[in-house]
Amino acid sequence: MLLPCVHLDPSPAVDKRIPSSPAVKVVTTSPVEAAMVAVSIARVVVGLVLFVAGLAKLRGGERRFTAVVARYELVPAAVAPVLGRWLPWAEVVTGAFLVAGVASRPAAVAAVLLFTVFSAAIGVGLARGRTHDCGCSGVLGGRLRWRLMHRNLALTLAILPVYAFEGGSLGIANELGGIASSWSDAGLLALLSLATASAIGTFALQGVVTANERRVSV
Repeated sequence: MLLPCVHLDPSPAVDKRIPSSPAVKVVTTSPVEAAMVAVSIARVVVGLVLFVAGLAKLRGGERRFTAVVARYELVPAAVAPVLGRWLPWAEVVTGAFLVAGVASRPAAVAAVLLFTVFSAAIGVGLARGRTHDCGCSGVLGGRLRWRLMHRNLALTLAILPVYAFEGGSLGIANELGGIASSWSDAGLLALLSLATASAIGTFALQGVVTANERRVSV
């Protein structure tokens, strides 16, 4: 008498097999992938802020923005027209590079420098008791306020991971001619130092100015 032959597969993977079906698709996202997507979102948001602000300045006209630069009284009269012409373009180009994910590291450095310059100008204006238009343009504009420096500091901190992780995972290209990949960690250290100095300077200056205003009011 012949008995049926039963083949037993000792592999524990048999119980975990999932029937193949075109309607079943398993998508898993690792923490690293999620972090890279978050970095990409931060890059695009900061890029849009710069792009929109620069575009608004260009639409307002070179003469108008030059007048705003001159009102700060931080540069010689001969330099104000140069800044009035090229500073908006620097914002637009930097913002466009960040949004597209092209040369993310150089663009991140340019963004941090722009935010630092803007914050320094606003801080000096507030220390002098100025309340004129900040020249930020559009919905980002308004009169000189400490919140503008806080906003610039927040944008600076948001752009640091963009440099550290080369723009995240979503972008056209993260390198331009191999330049970005050759940048060392010294660049990140420099940006961190600059961001730290900006944070300390922002709150220290705000504290000193606020204390002086209270002393005068008393």
